[in-house]
Amino acid sequence: MNKFGIPAEIESAIRARDVECVYCQKVMVPPTSTPNRANWATIEHLDHLPPFPYREGQTADDFAIACGSCNSSRRDKPLWVFIAKRGIADTIAPVIKAFLGRTKPTEVLVQQEFANLLTSRPLR
Repeated sequence: MNKFGIPAEIESAIRARDVECVYCQKVMVPPTSTPNRANWATIEHLDHLPPFPYREGQTADDFAIACGSCNSSRRDKPLWVFIAKRGIADTIAPVIKAFLGRTKPTEVLVQQEFANLLTSRPLR
């Protein structure tokens, strides 16, 4: 069992679906197979809402596999903030696009406004 308590059948479905990083498309390696954590296949909580252990009713669509580098870079940022700051909206995996499509309408408006703000000023 994984450290988040995600049921084995859900974790298997996630790992079968996400064979490369859902953000940068990097081919990943199993955790601990190399000391370079940046290439590890890590479980990503898409909603990023604590508590992080598995919550009843969650499905494979609530999780993704990201490389250690992207997972670490996202940290505690909301998903849409991470994507907007990285400028990767056109290259993210379908599971990420689908998750964002399930976002509440008011959150979408805030996300669009934020994305507009990011594109109007260069990031440093």
